[in-house]
Amino acid sequence: MRDTELDFRKLKHWLIGAVLAVCLVLLALATAFIWSDHQRSSREISNTLQSEALAFSEYVTATLRAANVVLEASQADIQKRGGYAAMSEDALHALFQQHLRLIADDGKKIAAHSMLIVDANGLLHANSLSKQVVHRDLSDQEYYRHHRADPSAAVWLSPLYLSHSSGLKVFMLSLRLSDSTGQFQGVLAVSVRISHFEAYFDQISLSADQTISLFRQDGKPLFRYPMVEGFERSDFGGAPEFQAMRMQQRGSMVLRSPFDHTLRLAGYENGRQYPTVAIVTHLEESALREWQQHTLATLCLVAAALAALGLLLAFSLRQIGIAEAAIRERGQVVASLAEVEAQLVQSEKLAQLGRAVAVFSHDIGTPIGNGKVAITSLLERGAELRSALADGSLGRSALNEHLEIVDEAASLVHGNLERAANLLNDFKLSAMDQATSHRRSVDLQDWLQGLAHSLSPQFRGGPLRLEVEVEPGLQLDTLPGPLSQVISNLVSNARIHAFDPDEEGCVKIIACRSGERISLRVEDNGKGMAAEIQQHVFEPFFTTRADAGGTGLGLHIVQSLVEEALGGTLSVDSTPGKGTRFVIDLPDRTPDESAPLAGAPKHLT
Repeated sequence: MRDTELDFRKLKHWLIGAVLAVCLVLLALATAFIWSDHQRSSREISNTLQSEALAFSEYVTATLRAANVVLEASQADIQKRGGYAAMSEDALHALFQQHLRLIADDGKKIAAHSMLIVDANGLLHANSLSKQVVHRDLSDQEYYRHHRADPSAAVWLSPLYLSHSSGLKVFMLSLRLSDSTGQFQGVLAVSVRISHFEAYFDQISLSADQTISLFRQDGKPLFRYPMVEGFERSDFGGAPEFQAMRMQQRGSMVLRSPFDHTLRLAGYENGRQYPTVAIVTHLEESALREWQQHTLATLCLVAAALAALGLLLAFSLRQIGIAEAAIRERGQVVASLAEVEAQLVQSEKLAQLGRAVAVFSHDIGTPIGNGKVAITSLLERGAELRSALADGSLGRSALNEHLEIVDEAASLVHGNLERAANLLNDFKLSAMDQATSHRRSVDLQDWLQGLAHSLSPQFRGGPLRLEVEVEPGLQLDTLPGPLSQVISNLVSNARIHAFDPDEEGCVKIIACRSGERISLRVEDNGKGMAAEIQQHVFEPFFTTRADAGGTGLGLHIVQSLVEEALGGTLSVDSTPGKGTRFVIDLPDRTPDESAPLAGAPKHLT
């Protein structure tokens, strides 16, 4: 009695430990999935933001290049006419208007706002907005001070400011005007209106949670949309995030907006021709909303799986308690053989249940994953339906389409639940075969189909096929565990060695009667083996994949299992370019003296 109670206590501890291990595995898998999904979502969003920043930067470069062409053409015409001092205000005004029209036929589409000349003393000499010029003092403007101090002919990009003439926000692109001796004569500038870039924001259809910004590479502001108070007075040259952006051509980062203090995902691109930095941001919370929905769906599935395991554990412990109580009630050391056998059968059933739980945790991920995809699809479709219902655009066709998707998702979930149940039943029998060396008679048709089913994940989603051909009515009295190991290893060997990556092909398991014996063949239509390799293929430590970690023991152990455990023979026939065939010749009934090799591996290396 005491020994029996001890056994039940151990069984309870083992079962609880197994269920807890399964729960930990599920939680670990869920955590890994959530983390990897977050990484994937972050990468996709970062790539999208970088692409949008690149497109915006190229748009800015094209706009500035057009304005630069106008500047250079105007500078050349002014020099041909003897300098701006030799031209009247009307002539300069006409020249400006002529060159501004070069940018676009439609004046509303012209990115340039105006053109002007500031003389050597810093006074406004001429502009394109009016023939009658008020000679304002512009000597305090950055572009004037830069060109006066710098004799180079390079264009200069000034930060955002408010135009005195029109009240519009613009930034300047300017050139130094010099005489033939290089003496400073003034500045020729064209102003670019930022409303031109606001129209670009609408063209690319960015979301309300996104912003686009343009800075000089020293951190001075040029443009932002939507515009915020204080942007034109900002200076980000000393900000660590901005300094990091200048270190490489393009990239992405997470930063906190200095204007609304929200966390944003940002993609940026440094201009190649002009010293600009284009930045596109997306509110982090909004950008990761899809990942949050996936996470919620995953947690719901994990919670359901944990609840199911809890119910299974409670039922198992209750059954153990019932069996333990029955033995305690008898209270007699001396019991009939029938009673002892009944208790042993009950204990074995419970042990099998514990093993089923362990096997269930190994391969149940696929149907659960498929169910998750279906549930996620339903969640996304439901959100679309609620949105259509809210804005009144829901029609009969959309509702019918949603109902069809619901039916398809329900069918997918139902099919995967059936798949999970089939896996559980198959793995119960497979676990018994692998864990013991008990002889039993198997119907080769059903047994090989079940084995192929357990091997199918190795072929799922790839170009290789696994097929089974069995002569009807074949029965084999054998040791299923070693035989399963032999065939599994041969199939894995064909999958790994017979085909190049992404090469289409077929691996077949064939069983037929050969006289008084059973012939099992595992063959493929892959690359085959040369004769010199076939001569050594069963030798220990012989391998053609030493660089990939092969030990050369796989086929040697398979041959030993066939000959010593199953009482049969194993041979190979292969032709280069036409495939390989392994032939297992077995008796109808495995000899009693045969025994499986201890420590034989379950997979080839």
